[in-house]
Amino acid sequence: PIDKAELRKILEKLIRQDQLQVKPIVWSREYSVGSALMDQQHQVLIGYINQMVDCYADIGSLSSQQRILKILPEFHQYVATHFKDEEMLLSEIGYPDLGAHLVVHERYGDRVASYYQSTMDEAQVRSLVQLLMNWWNQHVLVEDMAYKEYLNEPKSLEEATSTPPSVSLSGQAEEEVDDELMMIFFDSATKNRDKLIAALSNKDWREVRSVVHSVKGSAVSFGYPELSKIAETVQTAIDEENMEQVPVLVMDLIIEMGAVLPAAVDGS
Repeated sequence: PIDKAELRKILEKLIRQDQLQVKPIVWSREYSVGSALMDQQHQVLIGYINQMVDCYADIGSLSSQQRILKILPEFHQYVATHFKDEEMLLSEIGYPDLGAHLVVHERYGDRVASYYQSTMDEAQVRSLVQLLMNWWNQHVLVEDMAYKEYLNEPKSLEEATSTPPSVSLSGQAEEEVDDELMMIFFDSATKNRDKLIAALSNKDWREVRSVVHSVKGSAVSFGYPELSKIAETVQTAIDEENMEQVPVLVMDLIIEMGAVLPAAVDGS
């Protein structure tokens, strides 16, 4: 006979596992709020969130929990910068709901700060990642989108809002937005590659790690998983103090970045 109690436990476990599946965020032009700076910062934030989603996939691992504790302060610092820039932008355009937006920012900052501690268990990792995903889905994709119509920047998506709903945006308009965002990425990648070359020459491993962290996040956001993977390998080698491997890995990363960059940007 079937043990109903045991079957129920198995089913409940499967349901919980299904509910806990969190997929990395992949940047899409549909996420654009109409500001090149805000879009760029949102993509960096995606990079941070995706790193914590990776940890979430191995939620029971102590190393994953420790890794989140390392990422969290950097993420929170970048969020603070983003909020400041966004609030300044909304003030400049006279956004009528700025006050409410400020309150949301403050509450979110307080909630993230509550996770600052020396240790983190599975429940706390789960809670943090769910908070970040909810923040992306609710705040960025809903509340941030609300100010899109008040912006008046060149080549932004809101320029096409005068198009009747029955008429789709032209492919050219979408390509212009994509091209603008990709040029931001390529410009950032070029600068980061130059920084890596200089840091490698000077054996400045702290600078290497800082640059690699930035490369890893932006590469994921812009659809370059292999570049992100190599950057992750460099960062892991530095964190684990496998310094004999680092120079070779950094060179691999520099070469891969050169392969990604278009000739017009790369200057080659």
